[in-house]
Amino acid sequence: MYKAILAWFALAVGSIAATPIAGANPPSIPPVYSLNVDGFPGDDGHDAVASCGNDIFYVRFGDRTIRQLRHNAKGAWVESAFVPQGSAAGYQFMRVYGSGNLLAALYVNQYSSHRIDLFERDSAGVWSLKQTITGALGAAFQNVNGLQWSGSTLMVIDRYADSFRGAAFIFDRDSTGFWRQTAKLQGSGAFPFYTEVWSATLDGGRAILGHWLNACGYGAVSGIAYIFEKNAGGAWNEVAALRPPTARCADAYAANVSLRGDLAVASAPGDNIIYRFDRSESGWTQGASLPIPVLAGNPAHGARLQSTEWGLLALTSDQRLVAYETFQGAVRVAAVLEPSVPYAPPCYCWNIATEGTRVVTLTSIPTGGARLSIFDATPALDCDGDGIGNAEEIAAGAADLDADGVPDECQSTLRVPEQFATIQAAIDATPAGTARTILVAAGTYNQSFSLNGKDIVVRGAPKGGTTIDGTGLATSVVRFTGGEPATAGIENLVIRNGTAGSIPFSGAPFRVGGGLFGIDSSAYIRNCRFQTNTADYGGGAYLVRCTTVIDDCDFLFNNARNEGGALQLYESSGPVVNSTFAANTANANGAAAASAIKAIGARTPGGVVLLSNCLIQSNTGGNGGAAIEMYANLGSGIWGTMRISNCEITYNGAQGIAGGVRVIGTFETCVIADGTTICLNAPRNISGPYLIEGNATVCDCLADLTLDNLVNGGDLGVVLASWGAVNPSGTGDANHDGTVNGADLALVLASWGACQ
Repeated sequence: MYKAILAWFALAVGSIAATPIAGANPPSIPPVYSLNVDGFPGDDGHDAVASCGNDIFYVRFGDRTIRQLRHNAKGAWVESAFVPQGSAAGYQFMRVYGSGNLLAALYVNQYSSHRIDLFERDSAGVWSLKQTITGALGAAFQNVNGLQWSGSTLMVIDRYADSFRGAAFIFDRDSTGFWRQTAKLQGSGAFPFYTEVWSATLDGGRAILGHWLNACGYGAVSGIAYIFEKNAGGAWNEVAALRPPTARCADAYAANVSLRGDLAVASAPGDNIIYRFDRSESGWTQGASLPIPVLAGNPAHGARLQSTEWGLLALTSDQRLVAYETFQGAVRVAAVLEPSVPYAPPCYCWNIATEGTRVVTLTSIPTGGARLSIFDATPALDCDGDGIGNAEEIAAGAADLDADGVPDECQSTLRVPEQFATIQAAIDATPAGTARTILVAAGTYNQSFSLNGKDIVVRGAPKGGTTIDGTGLATSVVRFTGGEPATAGIENLVIRNGTAGSIPFSGAPFRVGGGLFGIDSSAYIRNCRFQTNTADYGGGAYLVRCTTVIDDCDFLFNNARNEGGALQLYESSGPVVNSTFAANTANANGAAAASAIKAIGARTPGGVVLLSNCLIQSNTGGNGGAAIEMYANLGSGIWGTMRISNCEITYNGAQGIAGGVRVIGTFETCVIADGTTICLNAPRNISGPYLIEGNATVCDCLADLTLDNLVNGGDLGVVLASWGAVNPSGTGDANHDGTVNGADLALVLASWGACQ
């Protein structure tokens, strides 16, 4: 099927141009599915994902459990624990590897004990533990850093075997289904010290070992890539020692190697080169090297190489994954695979697993934790799935106006205004069920757009260079109309001057979301600025029944004629993180006129609206209108909780009740958590029941339970009358810790007199 791509494996290396060419704009392939993983990868973060048909496995860092993603009959990825997993107690690191119906869990203690649990999936799809391997014949493993499967053969890569020489151990499956060691592979010229095997690939009856020279000065000039072949009698023999004459100790040659068919590659990261070797009847010979092109101004190096059935993957120095294919007789960059959430270099990231056209990655992310992403490489290589590669289709006359090597008719990256005059036109041109990224060039656009339920990312130029201006428009500037997945969203946009808003339901006498309106959507909002937008409710944005991530956004000078000056969340859940809300207003008088953020209920029972690492400052509400309001909507049956962590809520003002935070619900409705400061708001900082968790600061006179600006017998009486428990209103809980006890009594006595 992949004629244009597989040709680069079969093509004689000498016939390929020495310098690869890249499309003018290599397309960025977005993931078809993403999942956040708790915890930073740390030392566990190597080979932490595995792909096995309809099952994908990953290591959850922290507790070292294996998690399983299963592609069900409805086409959805469903997550669960991997039940057959054994205990990880006593081991430092954990990794997983997979192939078809086989899965391996590797537990490692550096320089000491190692355990490999081998699992198999039966015809009913049930996984079970079949065998445990703890060492090679006659010796314990020293530092296992990889496994490779090919059919009924398993290769275990031991980086430090034989006093840091390194080796690969071959296990074959016998007629009883038991895996037995049958060979040990080690390069004949491996120097006695520090020629570690960091990388190896098994492909049928061939294998390549990269003996990388870890320390110069021991007599060797560089590493060596060794080729082994299995003969008809089942014995493995070394058939080639590949080292280009230009290789040197400091270039880390052979630290990463890969093999597919008659083509072998070995990288020299220090020189930004991938060396190519081709097998012919006369043996293995060096062909034209493959310098890696510069992408986005950052020099690339082959820090990791991985052959796939359709080509080659190489990791660049700026932590992106590049896919290669042949194009008009030369090797070219076909695409760049980028996760939906930026990686966090330096990181233990880019754990990679490939299977068919699927690529699975696990990368650490700036906000903590990691991101699992599943990519389908088909759009970059054979975008319409007709068996004819993109390069061949373009050579035959298919349009490629942006010269990126992908026919425009199935472009995964669309450009405004180069290809489409408006953002909406690019969205409308995207088939349903197809993921697309729409890049909007720097400039100001007087237009609105709706994602229409599609898996689309609309991305503007960096540093606020792309502005979508709603002046004179008859609807919200941006709309999420329902059904958008978590991989869809908007990035790097300035959304301003939206004044019309949207009608949230048929016949509604008011309009919402001057800048953005979303309903029943999971699309995200990242690195955007909402400025000078107006509506009756949710001047900047209004979300109904959404599970939306809002990250690194600014809401400035937005206004609601009623409530939710910057943002209103109606039965919606999700994090609002790393964002600023400043100088927003709500004009209405009375309860609920929140000037910055208004949350009503939750998307699901007990759902949480998380405010984390946010600055809420200088917002102004009417009578009763705090900057933030959490309205539990207890009568709906799906009331939720707002959790405020590491936020600064200061210098906000309102008339009457509180300028900072107002809670209408129970004492569990709002949690003020570690690192939060609520001070210098007028007339009070916070009103209503709430819990304080950890090291949070609320500058109100907490002991003034009767709100008369005095701490006296009246407040003491409230504490004593509520002793031992807290009712839903939080009455008597002076320190807001969820219990009325001696701590509350002590606070009242210590604060006796006029409030300070």
